Amino acid sequence: MQLADLEYYISLVETGSYTTVAQRYGISQPAVSRAIMRLTKQYETELLTRHRGGVVTSDAGKILYKRAKQIVSLVGETNQEVRHAGEQLLRLGYSTIAGNLWMPAILTTFIQNGLIQRVHTVNDYSANLWSMLTKGKLDAVVYSSLVADAERNMQVLRKQRQDFSIIVSTRNPISNHESVTASELRNEQFITRRKGHLVRSALERYCSFGGFHPKIIYEARDMDMITHLVERNLGIALLMDVTVQGNPRIRKVRLRQDEQLHYFIKLAVRRSFIPNEIQSRCLTILKQVRFD
Repeated sequence: MQLADLEYYISLVETGSYTTVAQRYGISQPAVSRAIMRLTKQYETELLTRHRGGVVTSDAGKILYKRAKQIVSLVGETNQEVRHAGEQLLRLGYSTIAGNLWMPAILTTFIQNGLIQRVHTVNDYSANLWSMLTKGKLDAVVYSSLVADAERNMQVLRKQRQDFSIIVSTRNPISNHESVTASELRNEQFITRRKGHLVRSALERYCSFGGFHPKIIYEARDMDMITHLVERNLGIALLMDVTVQGNPRIRKVRLRQDEQLHYFIKLAVRRSFIPNEIQSRCLTILKQVRFD
């Protein structure tokens, strides 16, 4: 079995076009046909057939497609890790909120143990970090998630639960409340992050408790912009408690207990990750860092 044959097969199943596969890999259409014939001969069964709209996979072809994707992914991941093993470096990603809470202690501990030069850090959104981790571009990530359990193929080494609150200006009447329900905010204007960001996902989930979609007047690029606009009483926001500590012009209003949303700061690695000696030492430190 040739790895290239599996790559051509995956692409053919997904595109349904021999021409597209040939163009994508810079080969001829007969070369694609020969690859499919080799796979058919090896497994001694029909894998797919042509029809006017593309190709149709048999039951055996469907199984091969799923396994082929796993094989190609594993080979790519293995190639990356083998090359990376000689670098004697841990690639550590962190999101802004989670990083602000955990990274000072992490970096301090690495410095104290003489390993700071063995750590390469990357700052990005949690979703992007998770994607880079699954693709083998990072070894470990510190990130935030609305899900308590470990994501697929991930091993969570550390986890800490945090709460959300409604953030309002002290000039907003809501600031006089100790707690608030989602339905009470139906007519309020919200300031939040872009679609796909953790804060935006949390806001949409929270408003669903009140049976409405939030009225979003502005999508901010960062948390500081959200707090500045809330200070001016231009809208309210759903934010993590830790992002607005000590601001006298902003009031945190608790969510009602049965509508409380939590997020989880996690330190995670891929289950398939095989660390070298330096990476193992770094991971041991990450497991032992104290977050006071």
